[in-house]
Amino acid sequence: FYHQECANTLALTAMFQSCPKPILLEIARKMERVVYPSGSTIENAPNVAYVIASGKVRRWSEVDGKEHSTTTYCLYSVGLLHLYNSHAKLRFNADCVSDVVAYRLPRKVLDETMLKHPELAACIIKELSWTIRNQSHQLATPFSEQKNVKISYTATALAASVESFYRSALNALINQKLTGHKGSLFPDMHVQVPCRVIYISGLKHIRSTFDDYDFSSSPIETQIRLGLCIAPGLIMCPFSSMLEATNAGASNPEPLSKRWMRGYSPRLVREVIFAVGINQLADYLTERVGVRMTENTGLQQAIGSVTAGVISGYFSHVPHVLSTLKLHKPEASYLRLWAEVYSKSMPSISPARLSWQGDMMAAQVMAVVFPVGVVRRSVQIAGTFSIINGITYALRNTNLY
Repeated sequence: FYHQECANTLALTAMFQSCPKPILLEIARKMERVVYPSGSTIENAPNVAYVIASGKVRRWSEVDGKEHSTTTYCLYSVGLLHLYNSHAKLRFNADCVSDVVAYRLPRKVLDETMLKHPELAACIIKELSWTIRNQSHQLATPFSEQKNVKISYTATALAASVESFYRSALNALINQKLTGHKGSLFPDMHVQVPCRVIYISGLKHIRSTFDDYDFSSSPIETQIRLGLCIAPGLIMCPFSSMLEATNAGASNPEPLSKRWMRGYSPRLVREVIFAVGINQLADYLTERVGVRMTENTGLQQAIGSVTAGVISGYFSHVPHVLSTLKLHKPEASYLRLWAEVYSKSMPSISPARLSWQGDMMAAQVMAVVFPVGVVRRSVQIAGTFSIINGITYALRNTNLY
């Protein structure tokens, strides 16, 4: 049993993942099982490594007389990458956080096995090369320099068409929560769908057009790139305003030609956040978060889009609330609408023991930090980013591109 446990653990380490199981079992039969109680230190000996079958180990190193905890790719081993280097500075330091079951691997055992099975050396080189690549080759494109993928008008239009129904229903529910007026889930879809297709396609294709220009020689390259990040949201805001106006007919009887301008200023802020989120932020987080969590490129895209959607939904919610309330109540000032926002926040955060002044201060803080409807808004934007980026990604290898 112990030999099989040891072989299975060896197969999980950075060095032996692609090695044949019979060879691993042969190595395991020559390894010694060692049990370390919690709080003990694993022996730091030259030319010896350990594989950790169970328990938790804290690795640390000493730099300039100060102890630092360290991270490692070798989660199931201690000292394995130092097995062929006995220099004191390269030896490991490992303390047992819990009871640990380990198997001791002397260098001599590995030498003998490689002489008997030369193919083992090739397997080890392959795995170590992959480990080094993972550690050294990390995607790290700066935020403002994120490049768009190849764009297809047809795929983007298809994705935007599907998303427009999702967005319309969620917007209707959010507006009902904010205003108290219940409207249709899918009003004026003959206007919404083409406007949404133009809007989303515009955000994607404007960004793609800007990617064709090289600003590396400009002394203000960073400022230019940041300006181009927010430009798609500014340019496409009128189409978003038209979309918002179609959802407000139940409470604002003004004609559509006039209604779409209500709440334009905060909507402009919201659209900049949305555009940056679906473009640069989603790609940035796919590199930083998705790639580190999974090797599946589809899941990487989904993780980046959902994370970017939650962040964009949170930061765009207050501008969204103000623009929506202004759209539904055009006669009200922004100051009055703001008062309405924090008054809605007060009942859920006002325990009886707080003073009235404390209630007012808490309501104003909560209106900014966690305003009414922010969770629903974040879910909506996360879904929007996932649908649009997901569909365009799924269709990348079809004839639509």
